[in-house]
Amino acid sequence: MNVHAPTEDKIDDIKDRFYEEVEHVFDKFPTYPIKILLEDFNAKVGREDIFKPTIWNESLHEISNDNGVRVVNFATSKNLTVKSTMFPHRNIHNFTWTSPDGKIHNEIDHISIDRRRHSSILDVRSFRAADCDTDHYLVAADVRERLAVSNILLSRLSLYINENVGDHQCGFRRNRSTTDQMFCIPQILEKKWEYVEAVHQQFIDFKKPCDSVRREVLYNILIEFGIPIKLVRLIKMFLNETYSKVRIGKHLSDNVVF
Repeated sequence: MNVHAPTEDKIDDIKDRFYEEVEHVFDKFPTYPIKILLEDFNAKVGREDIFKPTIWNESLHEISNDNGVRVVNFATSKNLTVKSTMFPHRNIHNFTWTSPDGKIHNEIDHISIDRRRHSSILDVRSFRAADCDTDHYLVAADVRERLAVSNILLSRLSLYINENVGDHQCGFRRNRSTTDQMFCIPQILEKKWEYVEAVHQQFIDFKKPCDSVRREVLYNILIEFGIPIKLVRLIKMFLNETYSKVRIGKHLSDNVVF
């Protein structure tokens, strides 16, 4: 979500209406996907101890102005953290705006993220050399969040999967947990033993079939199922050079190639 807030000198009524609109739009976002706010909030966020859980203490400024307090209050109310004030940098990599005479430097552009996903942002800093045709400097964030991509893909694919997958498939489907199937297995065994009936169980080493599957064939099957080519391409990009490990107690398996 990208926002541009009123400047510090605007009256409270204008600022109040702006934040009401931001909150209205923000609350419409789906619950699970990662939320990142790219903010020209015109806000100087300080280093006040009372705000430390939300902003930490690496801001360019000591004291928050009115816009800064509003940013912190909004972030706190929505369970966000302001990541742009959490990484130690030289001042020249903190300020995001310089006055026309070059005498005043402020850090008034910020990046916020869900508190539960805050570790996904590895760094935030400004770049003075970038030519953006504006009096603000480019603010960049290093983000590492592949899980969010998979969740977004899953939500898009669910519209098509439910029409093609049988009821026996429970994993990665709403209201169809694999836990339910795991519960059913001992129930079936108990009943079979109670009535002295034969039971046949099959255990599969999934590592071998996963390593031998021809991925291009699977991608073609997805297309035949009506999955848009754009989503199939995203799946291929996401699975490229992706590995998985299985943890059993304190031991990890070898890499499983997807």
